[in-house]
Amino acid sequence: MLVQRQVIFNPLEPAVMSIRAPEDQPVTLLVTVQTAEGVAVATNLDAKLVLIARSSGVPTVYLPENVDVTHGVVRFDIPDSSLKDRNGYSIQFYGTLPGATLTPDTTAPYRWLLAMGVLRLLAGEE
Repeated sequence: MLVQRQVIFNPLEPAVMSIRAPEDQPVTLLVTVQTAEGVAVATNLDAKLVLIARSSGVPTVYLPENVDVTHGVVRFDIPDSSLKDRNGYSIQFYGTLPGATLTPDTTAPYRWLLAMGVLRLLAGEE
C-alpha cells in the first residue's frame, strides 16, 4: 500500500501524521518535508521513522530506503511482517535540518521530531 504524507517543518511543535493501513500488507510511506512557506526541504534529512507498538511499547526504527533530496521526499518501506499490533502504533518521524538549531549560537544540526501521530491497522478479510 502506498501512503503519501506532507510534513510542514515547525520548530515549535511537530506536525500531525496519522496513517490507516491494512494489516498483513507492506506499506510504502512517502513523506514530503516542506518549510512553512511551502518550499521543499532540499537536503538530506538523515531521517528516521519510529513505530512504537501501543500494546508493548516496543519501538521499531526504520531508515529511509530512497531519498529524493531535490523535492524533499523520504521513502520508508515497512514490511507486512512488522505490522502485527492490533492496537496500532505511535509514529515518530525525525530529521536533521541544516540551519535549524535550538539556539542561534549553536552551529551543530539538531535532530528534530518533525511529525508524530498514530498508525491504525485495518482488519483484513477473514
